[in-house]
Parts: sequence; C-alpha cells; structure tokens
Amino acid sequence: MKAACLLFALSITGSVYAQDALNCQFVPGWEQSGPKRQYTADNLYDYKDGGAEGYLVYNFSRMQGIDCKFGAITLAIDISEIGDADLAYGMFAANRDPNLPIAKIGMGEQLLSQSLSFAKGKYFVELKPWTGF
Repeated sequence: MKAACLLFALSITGSVYAQDALNCQFVPGWEQSGPKRQYTADNLYDYKDGGAEGYLVYNFSRMQGIDCKFGAITLAIDISEIGDADLAYGMFAANRDPNLPIAKIGMGEQLLSQSLSFAKGKYFVELKPWTGF
C-alpha cells in the first residue's frame, strides 16, 4: 500500500492544480473504477458523513475524487480545494499524526499505515485504499 500511495502522490503532485484533469493514468497500469466524485460545501455531508465539519472550518470550496484500480488494489484519491495555502496546510496539520515524521511532498506529506495526505498550495490531497491491501 505504501508504495502505491507514494507513487500516486509523486505522480499527481505536479498536477494538483489541474484538479479537473484528475485521472488514473498518472501511473501506468492503473485504471478508473467507478464514476468521478464531485462535492461542494453544500453536499460534502453526502461523502464525509460525520466528517464534513472538519473540512468546512478550513473554508472548503470543492472536492474532486476518483477511485483508481490496479489488479486487486483500489485507491481512493480526493483533492479538496481549501480557501488558501495556509488553510490547506491547517487541514493537513489537523489530520496528521504528530508522532510520525512529515515528508517533503507539497508543503508537507504524511504516509500512515492506511492513508497518505499532503497539502500543496490551496489543495489538500488524500489517498486511501478501498481494497486489496
């Protein structure tokens, strides 16, 4: 899981600003699984049931998401547009594990056992496995 998340993170880091161009072909061999997701502050509760408030306090604007599959592995990739770079980093900091190191992807990245998140500019990016790990 860690290798797949890191590979995707490195691949999409340069294209985070092109949120509308999110696709699975950033890494060869991966393909889209299911429809893309799009949420705004008005409907984020549909996706982040019980967790939407944690996004809204950081001036959340919109989220684009996609599930990418390679064999039995499926990753959910969500890119949230936050008010500005400081708020995006705040979102990252609020979701990180303070006991683990921060890597240098974007403004800060953290790879946990079942997820990877990082902030870049006004975007907060999350990668999580759905299956296969």
